[in-house]
Amino acid sequence: TFYGTGNPGNDSMMRQDNAVKYVAQSGSLTGTLLYSAGGFSGSPASGSSAEAALSYRSGRLLLSGAYQDLNNNTDTLKLKAYTIGGHYTVGEWQFAANYGSNTADRSATTQIKTDIYSIGSTYSITPALALTLGYYNVNRSWTASAKPTATIDRVIGFAEYKLSKRNLVFLEFDHNKWGGDVTQ
Repeated sequence: TFYGTGNPGNDSMMRQDNAVKYVAQSGSLTGTLLYSAGGFSGSPASGSSAEAALSYRSGRLLLSGAYQDLNNNTDTLKLKAYTIGGHYTVGEWQFAANYGSNTADRSATTQIKTDIYSIGSTYSITPALALTLGYYNVNRSWTASAKPTATIDRVIGFAEYKLSKRNLVFLEFDHNKWGGDVTQ
């Protein structure tokens, strides 16, 4: 329910009520449009959002991208976010990469920009047992030098065992290296 990926800094809790969604598929392409009216009487833009996504699937390849434009509950703060990524499967291996970015108003004069890069791979040892290794790099900057630039480098690993279609157990490790002011 946070405004964007995690909380990019404008402390706005958002729900997407009163939404209209349209999905169209043609062969390997799928497109999605969504508009949420917000629900504040007398201020149609307050709490509203507009989103668009496009994906392409062909055999072992999946590519996708999405864009989102949000207004907070008072229509004074905005958030714009987009992401693009994909994965490719070769035998028991799946390789994935993604880039995401969002810019959020913290006040009328200050914005926070967050860029997230990720890459990773999953190896399926058996249909029930898989190992995953991933790397994330997060960069956050503020306009008007409101706070120092922040970076986070994160390596994660998972071993997961599927007990059934709905249940699994996993073991996770992660290593994080923080730089700058990572607080909001």
